[in-house]
Amino acid sequence: GTPAHPDVEQLLTGMSVLLEFMIREEPEPAPPSRRGGRGRPEPGALFCAPPSEVVEWPIAAEEIWRFAARLHKICMWTPECLVVSLLFLIRYLSYTPSVVLHARNWRWLVFTATMVAQKYWDDRSLKNADFPKVWRYVCKKSERISIQQVNAMEVEFLIALDFDLNVSRQAYISCFIEICALAPNASGA
Repeated sequence: GTPAHPDVEQLLTGMSVLLEFMIREEPEPAPPSRRGGRGRPEPGALFCAPPSEVVEWPIAAEEIWRFAARLHKICMWTPECLVVSLLFLIRYLSYTPSVVLHARNWRWLVFTATMVAQKYWDDRSLKNADFPKVWRYVCKKSERISIQQVNAMEVEFLIALDFDLNVSRQAYISCFIEICALAPNASGA
């Protein structure tokens, strides 16, 4: 694929490989956030310890790929949303050092980054009311989430980003190239 015409399989594979490398088994203590105050909860508190679920360690790239592919299939977002969601996720993690991508929160974070990316990037996006249904389809064995949880995840994510959703052409192309480099043989590429 090219930045103008991305190959979904290649993006899903590269993103999965990168996330597999980033995910830790359990949350590690992180330094306090640089942000917060005014009586607000610590940024990232929602994502530090989502509802407990049984997880098998290690998280394999294939599992991440299946999760992202199911999201892509049901949400029907553009392939570019995969790149934008990864940029947002990396930005979120750099802005909230108290949050570490780990075996129990990676789905929530990828889900939220993708939801925000779709709303930002695509001309036609799903509504928040649709996302609990999406979660139920994508994570059949996981606890259900409510519209209130979806709203809270989106708000926390956006506040942690300081609503900085700008994606420069250079950042997009750099991320695209990095992702594709991790999956050179996807779809016969």
